[in-house]
Amino acid sequence: MTWKQRFTSSVGKKLVMAFTGLFLILFLIVHLYLNAQIFLPDGKEKFLAGAHFMGTNPLTRILEIGLVLGFALHIIQG
Repeated sequence: MTWKQRFTSSVGKKLVMAFTGLFLILFLIVHLYLNAQIFLPDGKEKFLAGAHFMGTNPLTRILEIGLVLGFALHIIQG
């Protein structure tokens, strides 16, 4: 069985949907956590530190591309 056949079978499509869905949920949890920092007593500094980290870290740019690709793949498979 080739890789293409694995991902185009019904079980393969369900696995792709599941993994991309988990990736999108993980993104939402991290996004919610960072934005919820603003409600803590010392939240402004933590929120700004998190925003600075996310804006300057090159890994977040790579993950952003992965997020767009995962979202597109999730829509296509659906």
